[in-house]
Amino acid sequence: NDHIFYKGIKIQENNKSCCLIAAKEKAVLDKIASVKGIDTINEMDTYLKDDLRIDLNELMGLDRDLLSDIACVYSLKSVKIFNSWYIENFNRKA
Repeated sequence: NDHIFYKGIKIQENNKSCCLIAAKEKAVLDKIASVKGIDTINEMDTYLKDDLRIDLNELMGLDRDLLSDIACVYSLKSVKIFNSWYIENFNRKA
């Protein structure tokens, strides 16, 4: 889906080349979207902490508006569960 690809992506140009750089929010949601078998907030918590070993302080610093914008274009259960986990852990809307 093109909408998923372009949200949270910026183009960085260096001399004669350019590359696409994903925002942290996009990178996290892309990874979450690729995961199957996470059905609960507790499973998401375990996945983030034990499997991905993500620094929760980094997640706390995500841009919640961008996270929400990117999450809206996904129709995947894992992304919805991540949003619920995020709200529960950081007590703010994502």
